[in-house]
Amino acid sequence: MLANIELRDYDYIYQDMRLTNLKRINIIYGRNGTGKSTLTKAIKKSNDTYDVRIFNGFENIVAENKGLNSIVLGEKNVQIQNKIECIEEKLKTSKNSKKIIESEWLKKNNNKKNKKDLLEKTYTKCARELKQEHTIIFGPNYDKRVLKRDIMQAQEISPEAQEKSKKILGLNKLNLPNKLDINYPNLMNFTLLKQTVNQILSLTSNKKIELTELNNEEKENFAYEGLKIHEKDTRKICAFCGNKISQERWDALNEYFSNRAKEIQTRIKNGVNTLTNEQKKLDSVSKINSSLWYEPYKKT
Repeated sequence: MLANIELRDYDYIYQDMRLTNLKRINIIYGRNGTGKSTLTKAIKKSNDTYDVRIFNGFENIVAENKGLNSIVLGEKNVQIQNKIECIEEKLKTSKNSKKIIESEWLKKNNNKKNKKDLLEKTYTKCARELKQEHTIIFGPNYDKRVLKRDIMQAQEISPEAQEKSKKILGLNKLNLPNKLDINYPNLMNFTLLKQTVNQILSLTSNKKIELTELNNEEKENFAYEGLKIHEKDTRKICAFCGNKISQERWDALNEYFSNRAKEIQTRIKNGVNTLTNEQKKLDSVSKINSSLWYEPYKKT
């Protein structure tokens, strides 16, 4: 704020060389010729901070345009006014454009909402039709939520699959009986059979002696079968080689093939016979007539 004004250069008007104790607002008045305009010059000279202008009558500020309908303050103000009018015109244009854009946006938003509502109604309608017309496939609780999920998970069908589906759709309906007459056999409990087999496999025969000549399974089986064949032969002659079987040989073989081994053999034989009988039961089941199968399933 300007607090003092130097008046030394204007001693021909003012008695004091300095005007002091100025406040933020100062009112200075006087008659014409008492130095009011000169004081404004002094203020302007004392400080460049303020934009000081001197009013010296209307003739110095009225421009060439002296019409009564448009009094303009100075030539520079004419240019500013033109700029203002140009800016106002742009603002007006922008406001109009904004209204047009807002109107267009509102129209498109309403159109979007209408399309969305129509789509939701279509989902509901399609889900209802699928549920009512194809309940076996889609179930009684099929709705638009499930339909949307199915659409998202849908995959394109290959040409081969399309062709296969067309053939299935083109098949004539077969006159199938409500119930096929099949006599299912009464089979044993195969779980128990499995347990029995595993139990037999875990059994071992205690061999008290070793016969080096029976060094593999084939020879053991051969000797065991020969022992059974010759048990009732009082001549004790080997049917294979024709030699006499000594009592020591009989004792060694009997001890080698103990009663435990015979028991295992018997259980295995009985198990094989049981499986053979069960297989016969299964073979006795009448096969379904191939004419009762649709063509695409005959190949599989």
